Amino acid sequence: MRFRMLCIFMGFMGILSAFVAAPPVHAGFSVSPQIVTLEPSGRRSQQWVTVRHANDDDLPVAVELSILKREMDETGRIHHATEESDDGFVLYPAQMILYPGETQVVFIQWIKGAAVDKELVFSLVAQSVPIDPGAQKGGEEERGGVRLELRTIVRYEGLIFVRPQKARPDVVVESASVLVDGTPTTMLDLVLLNRGSARQKLKGMTLTVASVGTDGSPGGSAVTYRPRLPEDLTKHSLYAGYRRRFVLPWPEGVPVGPVKVTAAFE
Repeated sequence: MRFRMLCIFMGFMGILSAFVAAPPVHAGFSVSPQIVTLEPSGRRSQQWVTVRHANDDDLPVAVELSILKREMDETGRIHHATEESDDGFVLYPAQMILYPGETQVVFIQWIKGAAVDKELVFSLVAQSVPIDPGAQKGGEEERGGVRLELRTIVRYEGLIFVRPQKARPDVVVESASVLVDGTPTTMLDLVLLNRGSARQKLKGMTLTVASVGTDGSPGGSAVTYRPRLPEDLTKHSLYAGYRRRFVLPWPEGVPVGPVKVTAAFE
């Protein structure tokens, strides 16, 4: 039995060594800038971005770009309603092949005009497209009579904001209630609504919490509460017109029950 287990272990190590010995796979290209802010009209409704070959190897890279409407759910998860490029933009060129040392400048312009009452958020998606390996110099490798074909799909997501000049965030607490999930821990179920016209960064959120009576009358002094929010909950701003839900530990010094909560940000 010990001999059999040793053989299995050695076989596994041999497979692992084969993976470790495999040649590295490179990203192939870069895009800059990664954040673009446009105005709905005028000269600032357009900008240029640069797509550059990464120069990691001597292979060409094919890149396809698209602009997708960016959506957010109450948990902060980002998604796209469609993978079709938004028709509110001119994006040219949207496809290219870059060779080592080459750079391509891409033109972006918002063309739906100035009738934008709040900041709109889009993803600038740049994705590598496989090239026929027969056309690639060095795109395949011979090892012990076996041909290895290396391909990788790389996807970058930048941000495009179409922002009216006087856009401002206005975040309010839409609801705050006691959440009991069957454990001894009592939680604060908090829903924020950005009723303003621009995004609001969530880092440094400070809450003012005060208990209230069942009729809404004040029930005690207010407590300042600065919840510790993990980075994955604050890396995306709260977009204009969207909601975010947070489940937080109940603030110390506040009796469990109905509360009035206000929110402020750095």
